[in-house]
Amino acid sequence: MAKVKKYDKLWVKYWEQTQAYMIARNWFLNEDYTHIVIFPDDMIGFEHQIDQLLGYNLPVVSGWCNEDGVRETSQISAYLPPDPPTIGQHDEFKFYKIPWLEHLGKNLTDPLIEVLFSGFALSVIKRDIMEAIPFRTSAGCCVDSCFSLDLYKSKIIQYVDVTTRTCHLKTEDSQEWYSNLLVGKEEPYVRLEKA
Repeated sequence: MAKVKKYDKLWVKYWEQTQAYMIARNWFLNEDYTHIVIFPDDMIGFEHQIDQLLGYNLPVVSGWCNEDGVRETSQISAYLPPDPPTIGQHDEFKFYKIPWLEHLGKNLTDPLIEVLFSGFALSVIKRDIMEAIPFRTSAGCCVDSCFSLDLYKSKIIQYVDVTTRTCHLKTEDSQEWYSNLLVGKEEPYVRLEKA
């Protein structure tokens, strides 16, 4: 995200994920921006991808990424996550396979597909949706799953641009991944960086 230059950036660093989403949403709602862009710090993406997603002017649109560094699965699905998400098992999410999404990205005339779950790979959400649907958790986790469930209940369609692929840095070894997190090791802060 450091290379994104033409958009204002709110850095919400070293907070627990659930707190970070709440802080970002509250800050956004107190400003007069038209869209919020979710760009997690364990993801590699590019400014032109933000441009592309904003260009659709849809209520909720995202790109997609790998689930982790080993599985051949993405973090998007045509199915709703379990409700509540914390009781669900991995296979219940029915994530799209990466080779299939790559195929779609090369062969669809219109790169947008409807999904019922998107894991906040790189997501653009319009202001009225942020005003209507709060970020919430399921037993302290799963903000993206809860958001997808709430969108569905509100009859709001999520779209994914299958040509907007980002890279999730998460490894399959969750113990290794969690040991590299700096939450609780560094002082949390919130900082606005103007374009």
